[in-house]
Amino acid sequence: MTLESIKNDAVSRSFHGLEPLLTTKEAAKIIGLSVSFLNNDRYLAKAEGTPPKYPYVKLPSGGVRYRGVDLLALIEIGMQGGVNYVGH
Repeated sequence: MTLESIKNDAVSRSFHGLEPLLTTKEAAKIIGLSVSFLNNDRYLAKAEGTPPKYPYVKLPSGGVRYRGVDLLALIEIGMQGGVNYVGH
């Protein structure tokens, strides 16, 4: 799965320009982590009173969703090298 395919999928699933929210399973697949890793990230952040490494949306029903745009930003921040790399 490429960044471009993720973006295209998000656009095709959008509703009147609103970005669809991803389940924990979908988010884990996109960023290449396990569902349990994301669950643990949320648990530790709450227990320690710190922000999670992977931001999420808590629904009124109690469910958890992730915004694709947040995941893409984290992927791009973590990229090393390549044409757009400006780090040292």
